[in-house]
Amino acid sequence: MKIEYLNDYNFYLYLNKEYIIDLELDNKESIEKYFKMMFMKLKKNYHIDIYGYYNIRVYANNNYGIIVDVFKLSDDYFKMPNNKIDMKIAIDKDNVFIYEIDDYFFARKYDRNIKNIYFKDQKYYVELNDKIDDTFYFHLMEHSNIIFDDEAYEIIKTSLKL
Repeated sequence: MKIEYLNDYNFYLYLNKEYIIDLELDNKESIEKYFKMMFMKLKKNYHIDIYGYYNIRVYANNNYGIIVDVFKLSDDYFKMPNNKIDMKIAIDKDNVFIYEIDDYFFARKYDRNIKNIYFKDQKYYVELNDKIDDTFYFHLMEHSNIIFDDEAYEIIKTSLKL
């Protein structure tokens, strides 16, 4: 699990597929229960003060797992009694994740795992096949940045496909 803070009201949770084995993305109650439990863990283990009303957007990908965009709505409009948590959850299944890398030859070395390679602004981006080698994936996670949502689609649309 990785947490990336964007500002006081917004952060991303990166949860790889090994971390979310029991999560059923088709079951709304299961998802809500999972995130309430996750918020309690963040509160306890990371001392993050989580209470109030949240908009949560889940970006799911078969290779990676999920990236969760957590946005807290202002306390001025949504007061929750006794530091409780409530949330609105939207799920984007089968989202395209691409991986920003610096080394083109790294991508070529693991050719069978890669669906497409894109080039834009002196950076390489790889889109993965549905089935990939674990060794490759662990190495990729250490040497890349994950790009998702609108930014991924924009790169795919505006870059040079190699």
